[in-house]
Amino acid sequence: GMERLEFKKVVKTRVWKYFEAGEVIASNTDLKQKGHLIYEGVVEMVSDATDLEGKHARTTYLRSGELFDKYAFNIFGVRIGFAVSDNVTCRAKTDCKILEWSLLDLDW
Repeated sequence: GMERLEFKKVVKTRVWKYFEAGEVIASNTDLKQKGHLIYEGVVEMVSDATDLEGKHARTTYLRSGELFDKYAFNIFGVRIGFAVSDNVTCRAKTDCKILEWSLLDLDW
């Protein structure tokens, strides 16, 4: 989880954003530089990565209370069953309220 000091920095640098269903919330560069918490709504994450069977476009649905960034498709930073891909798009499946903050401002 997030340490106390990092959480305090998130609270100071956070921005509330609102998205209508169908709007792109973030992709590629945004996901590398920003963290997101879904406060309300459902977010659809689509990656064009190829799995071990050669299938494309993994889709994951995230709901209120879930966090997402570039590594949401990973477990402990290791991609599981997917080739490296920088093509990830997060779109509001329903109207969404998102808390966004800069990952670059956190001292990891």
